[in-house]
Amino acid sequence: MSKNSPETVVKEPELSGGRAGVTRNSINIDLRPGGTWHYVWRGPDGAEMEMNGVYQERVPPERLVQTESWGSDWSETLDTLVLTEQDGKTTMMCTVLYASNHARDRALATGMKEGLSASYDLLDLYLRTLASRSAEAGFADTP
Repeated sequence: MSKNSPETVVKEPELSGGRAGVTRNSINIDLRPGGTWHYVWRGPDGAEMEMNGVYQERVPPERLVQTESWGSDWSETLDTLVLTEQDGKTTMMCTVLYASNHARDRALATGMKEGLSASYDLLDLYLRTLASRSAEAGFADTP
């Protein structure tokens, strides 16, 4: 696992486009406890989606906790990203804590599940590409 793995996950724009035609075109990150973050995505129809939050905890390389807000019409969530390594394999667990079951169900109804799945597919491809490049360069310790 890279020493800056959580940072790579949140900073790389190609890792969070999600569904086809969606691109992340603005990234502002102050990656420290109390620091803020703000992303803007553009959909295939040109509409923009924004989200922002505040980093609550950062324990490199394995833990990142942040708030997340999609705007005033949505309740804030608390997101926890944990990376664990065992036998040369890294497992990523992302937990999203919603204010209520209703808030969770409302978020799931937006297509969020499909978007996250597509983003994880991009992350998998990105990590496989890094591993392949590392192996080609003769590095034994691949991501």
